[in-house]
Amino acid sequence: MMIRMKSKLLVFALVLVALLALPAAASATLAYVKYGHYPFVPKVFTADDDGFDDIPIGRGTDPEVSPDGSLVAYVSARGKRERLKVKHVYGGAADLLMDAARISSVTWSPESNRIAAVRTPARGPEKLVLIDVPSGGGEHVVARGKFGRVSFSPEGDQLVYSWVRRGRSDVFRFAVGGHGSKRLTYDHRSRAPLWGPRGRIAFLKAVGKKRKPEIFTMRSDGGDVRRLTHTRHADRWRGLYPVDWSPDGSKLLADYSTRSGEFAVVVYAHSGALGRLIHRKAHFVGTAFSCDGSLVLGSSGPRGALANHKVGMVPVAGGTMQPLAEFAYDPDLGGC
Repeated sequence: MMIRMKSKLLVFALVLVALLALPAAASATLAYVKYGHYPFVPKVFTADDDGFDDIPIGRGTDPEVSPDGSLVAYVSARGKRERLKVKHVYGGAADLLMDAARISSVTWSPESNRIAAVRTPARGPEKLVLIDVPSGGGEHVVARGKFGRVSFSPEGDQLVYSWVRRGRSDVFRFAVGGHGSKRLTYDHRSRAPLWGPRGRIAFLKAVGKKRKPEIFTMRSDGGDVRRLTHTRHADRWRGLYPVDWSPDGSKLLADYSTRSGEFAVVVYAHSGALGRLIHRKAHFVGTAFSCDGSLVLGSSGPRGALANHKVGMVPVAGGTMQPLAEFAYDPDLGGC
C-alpha cells in the first residue's frame, strides 16, 4: 500500500515539474498612436493585448506589428521627409529602413522578415519595394507607378497590389524573389486587394453608373471572380472597404463610410451578408480581428486626430466596447 502511495506521489511530482517547466503563454502585442500635450506630437505605443504594460516607442504614426508580435514598424516625420523605422515592441534602438518624401502601404510578410511599402519621392513615380528587415535594408523594387494597398499571401511567397494609371486601377500579383508581375484584373475598376487565409483575394470593384464600390473575391490566379456584397447605396453612402480577414477565413472586417463618419461592419464570406454595424453610436472604426476572430479591434470617437478617441475591442455580433487605451487611435495587433 505504501509503495502505491509513493508511486502516486512520484507521478504527481513529475507532472508538477513538467507543468512548471512549460513556458508561460504569450499574449498578443497591441500598438496604437497617442497625441501628447502641446505641440500635439503623435507617439507610437505598444502594450499587451489587454491594454496593460504600455511602452512608448517613439514619435510617429501608422504602427504595424509584425505577425510574430516581436517588432513594430512605424512612420516618423522629420521636416518634409518621412522615415520608416522598426523597433522591438519592448523598446530599444530603432532601425531606419527607409527615407522618402512619403511612405505608405506598409505591410509585414507572414514570416516577419520582410516589409512591403510604397516609397513616394519628391518628384517622379512611386516605387513599390520589398525590404529585408534582418539586414536593415536591401530594397528590391517590385514596380513603379502609383499604387494602392499591398497584401502578402498567407505563405509569404507572393503579394498582390493595385496599380493606378490615369484614374484606372487593376490588381497585380508578384512572386517574392521573382521578376515581373502578373495582371489579375482587366476591368480598370479593381483595387484594394486583401489576401485571405483560404486562398481567396478580396478586392473592391466599382460597379454601376455611379461607380459605387462593392467587395468581390477571386482566386490567386485571377479566376473564379465572385461578387460578395450587394449593398443598397443611399446618396450619403460611400461604400465598404475590406480591412481584415478573420483567422478562419469565414468573415471579412470592412469599414462602412458615409458623409457623417466611418463605422465597422462584418461581412460573411459564404453569403456576402452584412452583420450589424459595430458600436455605431461611438463611430467605431475597425482595424483588425482578435486572434480567435470573436472580437474586433478598433478605435471610437469623432473624426479628427486630436479628438477623444479610445482604442478597444467589440464583439463581432456587436455590444459594449472593452476599452484598452484612452486618447488613442489607429491600433494594430500582432503575435497571434
